[in-house]
Amino acid sequence: MDEANGGDLSDPFPSLWDDETRSYRRPDQQEQNNMFLKLLETYTNLSALSVIFPWCVLEFEDELPCYENRIFLVAGLVAVYILDGDGYPLGTTSMGRQGEGDPSVDPEHINLDLQPYHVPSFETFKYLHTCVEIAKHVSSYPKELLFELYPVPDDEFESLLSTVPSQFGSMTAFYVRRFILI
Repeated sequence: MDEANGGDLSDPFPSLWDDETRSYRRPDQQEQNNMFLKLLETYTNLSALSVIFPWCVLEFEDELPCYENRIFLVAGLVAVYILDGDGYPLGTTSMGRQGEGDPSVDPEHINLDLQPYHVPSFETFKYLHTCVEIAKHVSSYPKELLFELYPVPDDEFESLLSTVPSQFGSMTAFYVRRFILI
């Protein structure tokens, strides 16, 4: 796939990003099948393609393509290369457990700052810490918030999940009681 082999490492697909709505457009099943078949021409051991905004996770049967033969973007999504059966990388799926309480009712300026694919301001992070006082850290991911809680016993964590907000602004809220090192 490199130039020496006559390949092209540029993104062969139109972007799924919609400038007008400032969000990604979900491909229909036919588009996703076409993406898979086009990539299969180059990566003959490709076994699956999953669109998880803003990533396109590509799963391979036995070995990953060498770095020089990997495209960076697939339809405007960052390509992630994994082997069949490997867990998805941190951040490509939901982390922790979603809060089961009602969505948080927040001031309008906070709601406007809590949007997908946008990093909230420091003021918003301080506000989130006041809403979930047991949070040691609050992290923002493309479509969710992750509250890393101080360690608590299992039964206390389960009880806490039933009361903490399920959402802040347009962001789903997830909670863990362990610390994630990246």
